[in-house]
Amino acid sequence: MRSVVLGAKGVVERGKRLEADALNGAVERLGARHGLSMPVSSFLNDLLKLEDEKDRLQAATQNV
Repeated sequence: MRSVVLGAKGVVERGKRLEADALNGAVERLGARHGLSMPVSSFLNDLLKLEDEKDRLQAATQNV
């Protein structure tokens, strides 16, 4: 889990958007199509979104 978050931080630090929505969204849609819930994927996606938003807010306040 930590490596996922640290990898996401590196992407954000380079000014790029995460592809978590696209990738995990695809996993969740595929699971739903087959009647499966994907709670771990949903959790990771939410965690990455929060981390992305936190990093972007920190970067914005540092640039002010």
